[in-house]
Amino acid sequence: MGTSLDWYGLDIYDFDEGQFRHPLTGGISRARLFARLDDVLETCRQHTGRDAPEIDICETNSPRPAHRAAWFTLLAEWLDGNGGRCLFWNPSGPLSGPWLPDDQQTIRALRAILGSHGDQPPG
Repeated sequence: MGTSLDWYGLDIYDFDEGQFRHPLTGGISRARLFARLDDVLETCRQHTGRDAPEIDICETNSPRPAHRAAWFTLLAEWLDGNGGRCLFWNPSGPLSGPWLPDDQQTIRALRAILGSHGDQPPG
């Protein structure tokens, strides 16, 4: 990992191993996901000497449509609280899953994220 960069990019996925899932419910665990993101933040702090290095999530997704709304919502929440600016979904990568135009839960979550943390969605 480079030192003193302007920003750091992270690729993070809801992997098949389930490391970010709640052991009882099987849903996304805020505590587990944030612990991993906080570890990345601490590593970036050590490499930059800055308390608030910019971390952006450059590729992410959950291959499980039922988890996507929570996944993106939690990532946006963490980024917003830690100075991140960008969150990109890779809908075609092997760790991802395709864009599902009828997945209203994910679409509503992404619109809410844009409304709360970013630019307003079109129309």
